[in-house]
Amino acid sequence: MHECDLEAERRSNKCFVELEVTGNDNGLRGALAKIGAEGITEGGGRWRIVLEPGSEIDALWGLLARQNLLVRKLTHRRDTLEEIFLKAVGHIDHTPGEHVPPPE
Repeated sequence: MHECDLEAERRSNKCFVELEVTGNDNGLRGALAKIGAEGITEGGGRWRIVLEPGSEIDALWGLLARQNLLVRKLTHRRDTLEEIFLKAVGHIDHTPGEHVPPPE
């Protein structure tokens, strides 16, 4: 039997953002940490960002404005209740948008 804490899983539900910007995004990674976010660049102004629970998308918009970046595309999602449940009981390891560490 697999034990899990669904409430803890629900509270840890992060927001996953795919972003495409124009402008000099060299300082974006460091600035993301100031709003409780992590990001990786895919080059060409494309980013994958994870907002921690409690961080709002509005904070990201403000950050992008302060960095003088123009947003060409922004999509975001959170795990569904079904995904949270399946992760909690061990039926799936990660959901779309989550960074998956390479196998060791």
